[in-house]
Amino acid sequence: MTETENTQNQQKSLLLPALAAVCLLALAAMAYVLFFAGQRGKEKAEFTPPPFEQSAVKGTPEEEPDLSDGDRLGTLGYGHLDAVEYQVSVCGAPVIENDKAILYLTNPEENQVWLKVRILDERGEILGESGLLRPGEYVKAVDLDMEAVKAALKAAASGENFASGGYRETSEAGSVDLGQGVSSTEQRVSVTLRLMAYEPETYHSAGAVSLATALTVSEP
Repeated sequence: MTETENTQNQQKSLLLPALAAVCLLALAAMAYVLFFAGQRGKEKAEFTPPPFEQSAVKGTPEEEPDLSDGDRLGTLGYGHLDAVEYQVSVCGAPVIENDKAILYLTNPEENQVWLKVRILDERGEILGESGLLRPGEYVKAVDLDMEAVKAALKAAASGENFASGGYRETSEAGSVDLGQGVSSTEQRVSVTLRLMAYEPETYHSAGAVSLATALTVSEP
């Protein structure tokens, strides 16, 4: 065997392991991509659509006999908001009654979305949330996790009280004042009403609006 042939054989013996290493790296990269693509697909597949509100009522709160004069709704700061893509009505000065937040959350009939609300304290903890409302439905109250509410009240007791005067929601469409504050003899916990809209059937997000206000707890 000539010296040239020996050199070529040595080059081949070095080239084969290098090619094998490149192939292994390529296979590892493919496995990595497929694994994480599968994980993302799994997360997407595990999405659970929100349930519909079991206590939903067809119509509007104004149609209730005991609310027709508007006094009760006025006290609760019930008002209408323009979220650009949809309309929503809700109480701006909600109170707690029988472990429920009185909100009268309303999805107007002209809307093309499903709506729900999530009540969060200042720490982002969920105090309660509704199910989905179809257009033309409303729900009077939302069940609360009273242990979480008590914890929020305890945390609020060591800080500043929520300023009286209700709240102001601001958007590109302008601002709307809701609520006129509450008596100083009542306890209040600052909360955010997270109003979330979904496209019917697909459950794709149709936007969300966050409103800062306070839940009022009447002292015994």
